Amino acid sequence: EELGPGTDPQRIQLLAFAVGRPSILLEGASDMSQLTLTVAPTYLSLAPTAVKVFIILLGLVQNAVQGTAVLENGPAMIVRLDKVKAALPGDDSIFFQAAGLECIASSSRYGDASSIVKLGFLEISTQAEAVVSLQSLGFSIARDMSALTALSPVDLSIAADILLKVERLRDAAYDWLAQCAGCFDLHASTELGLSWHIPEWSAKVVDGAGLLGGIEVLLRGAAEGSSEGGSISMIGLVDQQLMLEECLLRWDDTGIRSSRVFLTIQSERLRGIKVFMDGILRIAPAMPPPRFQVDYVGVHVLCPQGLQVLACAEHVVSNADKLHLSSLQCELRAGSYGARLQWEGELSIDVIDGRLVQGFLKGRVSLFDLGGDARAALCPSFHLKVDSADSSAWMPGARVRFARVRNKVFEGRRGTLIEWIPQNEKWRLQLDGHEGLVLASKHRLCPCAFPCIVQLDIRRPVEWEATDEFTNWMHKHLLALVDVIREACLTSVTLRQRPFGLRVKHGNIVALAGSLRESGLLPGGRIVAVGSIRRGNVDLATCPLPTILLSSPPSPEVICDWHASG
Repeated sequence: EELGPGTDPQRIQLLAFAVGRPSILLEGASDMSQLTLTVAPTYLSLAPTAVKVFIILLGLVQNAVQGTAVLENGPAMIVRLDKVKAALPGDDSIFFQAAGLECIASSSRYGDASSIVKLGFLEISTQAEAVVSLQSLGFSIARDMSALTALSPVDLSIAADILLKVERLRDAAYDWLAQCAGCFDLHASTELGLSWHIPEWSAKVVDGAGLLGGIEVLLRGAAEGSSEGGSISMIGLVDQQLMLEECLLRWDDTGIRSSRVFLTIQSERLRGIKVFMDGILRIAPAMPPPRFQVDYVGVHVLCPQGLQVLACAEHVVSNADKLHLSSLQCELRAGSYGARLQWEGELSIDVIDGRLVQGFLKGRVSLFDLGGDARAALCPSFHLKVDSADSSAWMPGARVRFARVRNKVFEGRRGTLIEWIPQNEKWRLQLDGHEGLVLASKHRLCPCAFPCIVQLDIRRPVEWEATDEFTNWMHKHLLALVDVIREACLTSVTLRQRPFGLRVKHGNIVALAGSLRESGLLPGGRIVAVGSIRRGNVDLATCPLPTILLSSPPSPEVICDWHASG
């Protein structure tokens, strides 16, 4: 029957019914050139088997529509889901919401018989807040499933304060993807050689809570690839100023490669960039990183009072357990004066599960006075070696953190070792923010500090030709550089409720109790700022909330035995 007033007179309603809350409507154009199936609202199951059935049904619809190519008036089929909501199986606190989802399958009379998937809005959320949102997404899929192309820019938006709390979401999402992948024959899909192309993409981190100092980080570029490898080009901006010069990353089965990566950063934004990078690493899957090779890496930091720092390295190779590079150069400039520290040789660092096992640095080091255009010092040959003393890290009183645990609520949480229980081969520890003691096996824990043995061997005399003027200049600006590094290492904590259990005396954190033990604040640390206030007294019991606390970590305690021989 024809639709009522106010609707398209060219469209005919073929079928309409409702089952519970969802309603289903099947419409067709008057010349039967198009069929539209609309379901609203839609509550989908994301169980792996349900995902497989859904994809198979879409494939059957596409094949059926494309099979009408022998007909002169083969129709196009549109499946429209106005509102979609789905929770991850096994964790209904993480869910997806989408609006304006359309799947369009056209027959060969419309060209290459490709399918088009359009999405007006996608949001990944927890029960309390949105984590990631996508706007106006569209893809074209070739008839033989060999190519996928983005029809519009892929614009991703992430909230900075949520970025640091996504480990649970990350692990749940990757577990779900792995289960879905297990339902399909991945070997067969690899043989198809699916290629994909995204002409334009962007990822923006919005700092509404002020954790990054109010900055806005934007990455944008293009990407393409296939089952054998791919490439991605990108540039980065901070507050619309260039941070990451255009670089090209290529990857294949052997790893990721790039010829040049260069960053320019204002020193007051270092803390924000550090938090941003930490958040990106938290999103990455919990698996060994791939082999990464860069011919040249450079970082240019612009500090107050005209001070500039340039650090660069060549032939950098890293993977899950090793870092290697062949040269390193650090340059410090202010006006017409400057100093350059240049090292040529070999650096190698071996790690296991994030723990240093062994490292060595050997070669030749030179220090140049750029103002006087002369060499100030030379160490023609030296060898620095660092070996882990891991056994000393496992003692009562040592600080540890949970790692590789099944219950992701405990992942990354810290505590103090109390005693070793030989009968159970487990440690009893006091977990921060947790009443009572808990038991944990050693392979589920990771020390927060690693004792080590350091050996330095200098076999040839060190030549020192620096002037007093150059030495005084170096001392003054190195102190300024230390202040910049100290500021970048401050920790941001958002206070959304009164910090009951926090005791502060003259800015020093004396004691912590309750949930604050999990916030990142540590006893022995120091409160540097409350909001934008860095001087005077602030009453945390009456100050406006929410607010940001900036804190410095506790001063490190270094205990060493040393021996020098000539």
